Amino acid sequence: MIRFTGGLALAFIAATGFVGLARAAEDEDIKKARAVILEMAKDIEAGKKEAATAAAAKLKKADMDLDAIMTAYKPTKSKGIGFGKLGGIETKFNDLSKRVDAKALKDDEKELIRMGYINLAMHEITKQYAPTKDSGAKTAKAWLKFNEEMKEGTDEFIKAVKGGKPAEVKKAATRVAAACNECHSLFRD
Repeated sequence: MIRFTGGLALAFIAATGFVGLARAAEDEDIKKARAVILEMAKDIEAGKKEAATAAAAKLKKADMDLDAIMTAYKPTKSKGIGFGKLGGIETKFNDLSKRVDAKALKDDEKELIRMGYINLAMHEITKQYAPTKDSGAKTAKAWLKFNEEMKEGTDEFIKAVKGGKPAEVKKAATRVAAACNECHSLFRD
């Protein structure tokens, strides 16, 4: 009985150690992805789209897990890039698709523009992850369609934020959120 219990204890220790190592590797991927995304956003804002596209291809070539990359949309407390002190980018787009306060738009202009460029970086990255093999409705064509809709909505979003136009910000945020939600409803397992 002691040997059996000891064996179970060793198995538990080995399993939890493995899980700990896996989490550490995942955390490292999330940190790397976050750094690349932020650098890409700066490149896109500076008009260096080619550099951003090359960085996106490099992430894909390195076989970076898309889930680790998508963590960028979460609040900072959940390892995401975040929006402001507490929010996440995904949540902010969803909130703005419902209501845009003119004062908050002015107060948050810089952070909203940053959020838009992060979204354009994500467009470049996710484009690289289109399915290589179609499976029913899960096609590369559908993936790229949603990706392009997200990009166009984000371009409109940045323009509307810079112009200080709440109704246009809401419309663009709605377009971004819809593209993301439609893609997730089809492709997330």
